[in-house]
Amino acid sequence: MQRLDPEGTEQRVREAVTRRKVTVRELEPGLSRVTADVPTAQGVGVFNRLRDMAAELYEQNATEKAEAEAAGIREGQGRGSGDCRVPGRHDGHRGRGCANHGDR
Repeated sequence: MQRLDPEGTEQRVREAVTRRKVTVRELEPGLSRVTADVPTAQGVGVFNRLRDMAAELYEQNATEKAEAEAAGIREGQGRGSGDCRVPGRHDGHRGRGCANHGDR
């Protein structure tokens, strides 16, 4: 196309540059959508980097969770139901008590 209409191609590229943008929109608490109107090569690079970062975070979170669970078991502080998150609040236990707070 560029060989047939070099001026038209240059004009389309100039117009495309003015439309480039990156936005972020919160979908709900803890979840957002990022959009990017960028040149294809950069867009593919951004996608690949985000995918790699997500995989790294997933692995890191899984490792940290396993380590925390193992530490809790070793220290005798395992949660009775796995639901309690706040000391003194046992509504998540549905009447089963909480091993964290000694009220089995």
